[in-house]
Order: sequence, then C-alpha cells, then structure tokens
Amino acid sequence: MKRWLLMGAAVLALVLAVSLGLRSPAPAPGSGDKILTAAGDPITRDELEEARRSARALWDLGAAQSVPDDRELLARIVRAHLLEAEFEEHGITLTPEEESQAENSYADTRAAILAAIEGGSTDPNAARQTLETVQAYWEAMGWTEEEYARRAGESMMVSMKKARLIETVYAGDGAALEAELDAETEQVLAEAGYGAS
Repeated sequence: MKRWLLMGAAVLALVLAVSLGLRSPAPAPGSGDKILTAAGDPITRDELEEARRSARALWDLGAAQSVPDDRELLARIVRAHLLEAEFEEHGITLTPEEESQAENSYADTRAAILAAIEGGSTDPNAARQTLETVQAYWEAMGWTEEEYARRAGESMMVSMKKARLIETVYAGDGAALEAELDAETEQVLAEAGYGAS
C-alpha cells in the first residue's frame, strides 16, 4: 500500500506540475492578444485560457481545492517565464542523461504502477483510479497521452533545473529564489495593471 501511495503521488504530482508550472510554447504570431510581458516574453490570452482550462480540469477532478482567479493564474505564468530567464541567465542546463530521465518520467511512473498492480504489491483499484485521473486530465485539456507525457517531461526538466539553480546560484537557499520570484512577479503584474494580491 505504501508503494502505491508513493507512485500515485508521483503521477498526481506530474499532473499538478504540468498544470501549474509549465510554460506554454512561444505563441505563434497573431495567436492571441498579448496581456503583458515577463522576462521579455509576451504572455497571451491563449496562454491564460489554457491555464484556466487546466485549473478548471483539476477542480473538476478533485485535484485542487479551488479555482484560482485570473491574477493568480497570470502570476503562475509570469513565475514560469521568470524562472526560465533565471536558467538562461545562469547557464543552468541538464545533461543528456538527465533530459532523458525527465522525458521518460511519466512513462516510467506509469510502468511502475502497472508492474505493482500485476505484482500484487498495491491496491489495484486505487492504482487504476490514479491512472484514470491522469487520463481524465489530459482528455479535459484536449491532449493525447503523448502530449501529456511530453509536457510532463518538460515540467520535470524545469523542476530539475530549478533544483540545480537553487544549489549552484542560491547556495541551497530555495526561500531566497522564491522571494526573488515573488517580488519580480508582483512587479510585473503591478506594471501591467494587475495590482497587489
């Protein structure tokens, strides 16, 4: 049972990571009106709309306790852009092996859950429910499983780079990075007319 809880938590963490922190691809010209700019990148209405759909899907699936308002969603998007800019500024990269590990994170977790079901080391109904929740999320977003897996891999890469950034630039002080991102996010939102939270 304990093993299932860890694997189920890993899959649900991937769902939340994909939905909360993943920056959308750069918008194609004319693909949405720019709302604001963060770290030199435009944030568009399309990007905000995808964040709304994601937040609503998580709420509908019972994986979120509330649906954030547009300001909170914009704050999350801005933070993702600012974090990417930090990676670029400090030359934070992953090795090819780390990239491969991240790219395969969803498939590896899913395979481990299925193996645990077959091996009898987990509650099969609870494990299947976890996998069904993930599938319901990607379907609600209009994605294929492959698209979800790609986004989960990208999200895992961001998490790995963030850990490396904290370790190498912030001397292990994650709170310092968070405080910097909070302050910069509030500045971007205030400059765009989104006031204090």
